[in-house]
Amino acid sequence: MLPTEKLYTEIKEGSKFLRDPSLRWKIECLLRGLKGGNVTLACSQAGIHRSTFYRWLTRLSDSDFESEALRSKSCRPHFHPKTISGNLGKRIVWFRETFHYGSDRIAWYLTQEGLSVSSHGVYNVLKREQIPFRRRRDQKPNVHRKRYELDLPGQGLQLDIKYVPFPIERKKAYVFNAIDDCSRWRFQWAYRNKGIEQACDFVLRLVAATPFHIEQIQTDNDVAFTNLFLRTPSETEPEPHPFPALLQSQQIRHKLIPPGVKELNGKVERSHKTDDQEFYWILPPWISFEQFQLELSRWTFEYNHYRPHGSLKMKTPTQRLQERGILVSSDSPGIWTQPKKPSHYAYIVEKLRNERRNNSTDLIHWKFKPNNPTQLRINPTWLPGTPWAIKALSQMYGKTTRLSPIPCG
Repeated sequence: MLPTEKLYTEIKEGSKFLRDPSLRWKIECLLRGLKGGNVTLACSQAGIHRSTFYRWLTRLSDSDFESEALRSKSCRPHFHPKTISGNLGKRIVWFRETFHYGSDRIAWYLTQEGLSVSSHGVYNVLKREQIPFRRRRDQKPNVHRKRYELDLPGQGLQLDIKYVPFPIERKKAYVFNAIDDCSRWRFQWAYRNKGIEQACDFVLRLVAATPFHIEQIQTDNDVAFTNLFLRTPSETEPEPHPFPALLQSQQIRHKLIPPGVKELNGKVERSHKTDDQEFYWILPPWISFEQFQLELSRWTFEYNHYRPHGSLKMKTPTQRLQERGILVSSDSPGIWTQPKKPSHYAYIVEKLRNERRNNSTDLIHWKFKPNNPTQLRINPTWLPGTPWAIKALSQMYGKTTRLSPIPCG
């Protein structure tokens, strides 16, 4: 530390052209304490502690008497004891880079494994790793921005037709999709064509498969559902359409949305995007139509029983139905004769197995190996209701992972 006279001179010379009032006040406090030789009196007049006086003096001397060194610094700690890092942070980043899940869904998967992590904590990890979040700024605001939801299952089902984005056996294929407005429970079936006959057959299958009574079905104005817009000048009234007649015989109301307003069928339209993101792109392009129908049934089973939904506060449609007092079994008539293994979870297990084989760093639930190769590894941290895809990771034999068919019920 320089002598008092030297310090006084250097501080006064360095702050000659200083105009900032907050910094000028600190400089005057330092000059008064150095000039009078009584630091305690100068600190009491300025309303600060002696330690603050010497801290400011040390900052100036260390920065060659630059007045900017007296600016207030952040008191934020450099490290928080509850910061997510290590293997858990790697697992979060792996989920994001592999499946492009959001923070809510990543937190849900980790919670199912018995790990205590919140969606906000997952978001902080992704932000700290500088993983970009896609935001659409070019989309125009829509007039139908108010979210709606019916109170009881079966009050309203939205029905739409989705074309398969790739040909199956060199021919087009179509998927009829119906989703419940309240519980997001849905039913799907694939057809070669999209006509009146296929629409009527789908309704019969839908009525046999739903665990609740259907009061209303809402569709667009496709020719498979109505002939309201097929009227010609020579015809005063169109012929009766078989689809509304079938719904009337089943005591189901038929509601048509206005032309060109797909937002009113928003829930079923959004489910098409989910199919594109999590189902269609996993299938091989050379799949047969029978195998596609089987994989579609497995995916629908997973959608209703295993997949969490953000609109349901990370619950499954089956859980929402149970809250309404409706029990859904895995062997519903018309859909599955026996529980099938979900296709998307099988894909997740395959990805986890490849990561275990190619990555030398042990991730969570991969730390322990059985001493006996014929003995299954059991993780004591599992909670009740842990998905089978996580439990399947316990069956490790040496350096490889062999998965056995585990029922989903």
